[in-house]
Parts: sequence; structure tokens; C-alpha cells
Amino acid sequence: MSQGYVGQGIQRFNIDDTSMGFRLLRLYGYQVSPNVFEHFKKKDGEFVCIARQSTQAVTGIFNLYRASQVLFQGENILEDAKHFSAKFLTEKRVANDLFDKWIITKDLPGEVGYALDVPWYASLPRLEARYFLEHYGGKTDVWIGKSLYRMLYVNNDVYLDLANWITTTVKQCILKNGKISKAAIIFEPERSLERLAWAKTAALLQTLKFLMKDEETRITFVEQFINNINGPDYYSKRWLNKNKTEEKLLGILLTTLDHLGFEMFRCHGQEFSHYLNQIWQSWLSSWQNEGNNSLRERAACANHNLTAGYWSEELQLNPHYQRLMEVTNRVCYGLLNYQQSNKAYDNGQDNLFTINITTLEIESEMQELVQLVLQNSSSNDIQSNIKNSFLMVAKSFYYTAYFDPETIKSHIEKVLFQKVV
Repeated sequence: MSQGYVGQGIQRFNIDDTSMGFRLLRLYGYQVSPNVFEHFKKKDGEFVCIARQSTQAVTGIFNLYRASQVLFQGENILEDAKHFSAKFLTEKRVANDLFDKWIITKDLPGEVGYALDVPWYASLPRLEARYFLEHYGGKTDVWIGKSLYRMLYVNNDVYLDLANWITTTVKQCILKNGKISKAAIIFEPERSLERLAWAKTAALLQTLKFLMKDEETRITFVEQFINNINGPDYYSKRWLNKNKTEEKLLGILLTTLDHLGFEMFRCHGQEFSHYLNQIWQSWLSSWQNEGNNSLRERAACANHNLTAGYWSEELQLNPHYQRLMEVTNRVCYGLLNYQQSNKAYDNGQDNLFTINITTLEIESEMQELVQLVLQNSSSNDIQSNIKNSFLMVAKSFYYTAYFDPETIKSHIEKVLFQKVV
């Protein structure tokens, strides 16, 4: 990747190809060094697309920005690249000057605008794909060299028609099953059980937190739950007579877990109900003792892996898996505090939270999580799809914390209901 092309006996480096190669290799787990970008950094901190260039290329700096999105902790060269490229692209956008010297494309301003407006940590796969379909020009895109030319294996209408057909098929499946809330992360039709489990888990967690705010109610509820999953089904008369709402909620929770256990057995041919109950018992016990600020409330990550059929006792005890769970918990907890603090500020209230989570801390935690997910090592024997599920969960929380409800509503409408123009 660090090799440039040779012209007139001189080796030349191209930031465009280097950035795309770096990003792809890193996303697929290859060991690549960010020091390759030192070739393009000048003493004044500016990055250039190619040596002795006369003008900057928007697409080259845009790809540098995309490469900098997958930085790990401590990679200062990528931090510098991110700041420079973001500033350059923003200035070009404000000046309405997002035109490139290498390509005439349908909507380069829209493509750059999406990258600037939607941080990579908040860019959900389904949302990103939907916007790209709008930006992709198909056979109308023209490349600029010594002459104007088209690359039909890169830009053609067949790809666009196929993408639109797939999008329509997936959209119909999502609408039919009524699982819009997680559709931007888990959108494949064959993963409907994962989508269902995640949506129901999120709804149940939010309902428990909303209805059971006092410690005594939480203790009683958790005791009843443990009694039901570890012994014969029974409810005490005291519980039945005084806590109708809690009784109904407990019944809904137990019924949901039974249904998910049956569906997992039907899909994977293995009995996972015991592990599913264990996850919920662990989360509820933590919630009982620590309240709604429990760091373990993000057991949804484990629940997601379980419904996908990835769960095992060996996986649960794997140090790398435990580290992934720990970092993801911290990221999600920090994002929830950040989101709620902003709501309190918007309502004219003082900051109600004693735990101070800054955006810099969240960014650092996300960088660590990205490294844990993308970096392969001899001591890491966890499948990539398992690791990636943690990043997807964290990105969904980042998305919810970053955007206001009206913007999220507009995204849902765009992804599920608007036709591609």
C-alpha cells in the first residue's frame, strides 16, 4: 500500500489511492500503519494529494477524511489528517466549491455533505447506503484525464438498478415485520430474529427503567423474576394484590424470553434459553443494586450475539470478549449521559449528572472500541461478525445521542418511504 506509482523513473505517491487502500485494509482486519500518510504531510501541517501539485483535489482530500475516520488511539498522524481534511472540505462546502479536477459526478457535494454532517461513529449502514444511492451517478459519471472517459465497471446503471431492487426488497421485509427502530443496523431479511430481539429488548429495558424507579419495587420485581426462571412458576399473593402493573410487566418479560428462546432453537437448532435467562438475571441484579445508572444495562450486546447464534460459555469467558463488553458499556453509558445532559440543558436546567462524560472522552472510548473490533491478533480468536456487533450497538447509541428527534424522523422517512431520485 505504501508504494507509489513510477513515472519518468521517479516514485510518486497518491493520497487518493493510498487513503482508499488504507481504509479498506483496516476495515477488514489487516495490519496497516498510518505512517504512510507522512508522505503527504507538509511542514506547515497541510496534506497534499501528490508532490508538486498545483491545486488540491477534492476527492483526494475527501478520501483522506474517510481514511482518518478509522483511527486508533494514539495515531496522531490520522488525527492531524482528520482535522485538516474536515476544515478543507467545510471551507469548500461553504464556498459552494465542491468540484473536482479528476471526475464529473452526479452529486459530489451531497456525498461530502453526508460525511461532514454524519460522523462515521453515527453512520448506520442502511442510512449510508440510502444516501449513496442518491449520490451515485451510474453511467453519467465522467472521469477526467488526458481525455474524458467512463469506467463502465465502476459506474453503470446496472449496479444502480440492482441496488434499488435490493433496497425495495429489504424495505418491504422491514415494513412487513414492523421493526423500524433497528432497521438501519440489522436490515437483512434473514436476520429478522436479531432485529426482533434487539427491538423487544430495548423496549423492555426502557419500560422497566420508566416504571420502576424506587428501590423496593425493583427488588421485589427481580426476586419474582429469579424465582420464575429458577423454579416453578408462581406469584405471591402479596405481589398479585398490590402490584398489578409490575405483575403484568413480569408476565410480558417471561413470555418474551420464552418466545425468543423458542425462535432461537428453531433457527439454530440449539437450546439458548438458559443463557438468555442468565443474561437478564445478571442485568436485573445489577439494575436492582445500582438503579437506572447501572453500567451493565447494555447487556443488549450479549443478547444480540445470543440471538444470532454466536453464544457459548467459552465466548462468555473470553478475555477479548469481556473487554469488548466493558468498553461498549462505557461508550453507551457515556452517550446516554451526554444525550440526557443536552436535554436538560435545552430545557434550561442545570446539569443533573455527577459523572462528567465529555465528548473527548467518548471519542477516545470509540477509538479504543474500533481498534478492538478491527484489529486482529494471534490471541484474538473471536469471529469478526461477533466483534462487529459491538461496534454496531455503539454506533446506534452514538446516532441517537448525536441527532435530534426531528432529524432521526427525517432519516426514517428517507430510508423507508422516499423513492431514490
